[in-house]
Amino acid sequence: MSKKIFKIYSENFLSTLKKYGLKLSIDGRETISPLYVCPLSLRCYEQDALISGELTQEHVPPKSLGGKVILLTDREINNKDGHTSDKKLLQFFEGQNFTANRGEISALITVGEDMSGRVSAKMSFDISSSKPRVEFATTKANINALDYKGLFKNWDGGQFHVSLTLHQDIDKRALLKIAYLTVFSKIGYELIFGKNGLRTKTYGQLINYLNGNVASENFPFVYINGHAPIGDWSVGVITMPQDLGCFVVNLTFQLKESTFKYAVFLPNPDDEGLDNLIRLSERMPLNESELNFQVGYLPFDISQISEK
Repeated sequence: MSKKIFKIYSENFLSTLKKYGLKLSIDGRETISPLYVCPLSLRCYEQDALISGELTQEHVPPKSLGGKVILLTDREINNKDGHTSDKKLLQFFEGQNFTANRGEISALITVGEDMSGRVSAKMSFDISSSKPRVEFATTKANINALDYKGLFKNWDGGQFHVSLTLHQDIDKRALLKIAYLTVFSKIGYELIFGKNGLRTKTYGQLINYLNGNVASENFPFVYINGHAPIGDWSVGVITMPQDLGCFVVNLTFQLKESTFKYAVFLPNPDDEGLDNLIRLSERMPLNESELNFQVGYLPFDISQISEK
């Protein structure tokens, strides 16, 4: 899988350089060797990076939310932020399930007057029967730890405390990252490189934001609950009105039996800035059913083209 991904996108990178008359130099010497440029760190890697582990498979969305491997990313940047953003998304959707009485949520149980004994558990509640109940599920080792702290021996009058975290809002950076990687997987390096090199005014800004180099308020965050009407395609384009022209990316998250759908808007790479996206954010109605623009799908997928 990794070698296949490397081949597809390294070939696309070279064809993108050729199309725009760009040259890549390493140590002052031009190179035409097969290279994979991480879409997050923009670092160049040869195929040996697959063996050394410098490049790692990227699940989009996260594996815990039904994602599949579609790209390779820089292991260093993935270790720095990947696990954190994935955890935030999982906690958000666990909270959505929990509050809708459809699932469990991560919790911490602490025991004793000093609340020093702490174990992790999964908490759920059932209000469907005449006798509502709260349930906790944890490991045998954690049960033994609670027993050691005296929770069961001193049950009468004993104390334990349950804490959990419910995220009210979905994580902006995590959602934008997944939308960006989804579009990149379809279009390839033309999404981020043009005749002048990196598209600094659009996707260069997004990459900087995803890496924590710019404040969150400096990049517009526009999304809706539910999918845009582009059929089975995951990426579409707003065609009318023209001053709102940008990409729309349909994302699906699966947590056990629950499905969550979002549509995230990203800049058109040919734009000179983020003006269209900013205008869209300003015109986005409070009632999403009142959205008024035309959308066309983007029937392009370099991974499928390369397989033929």
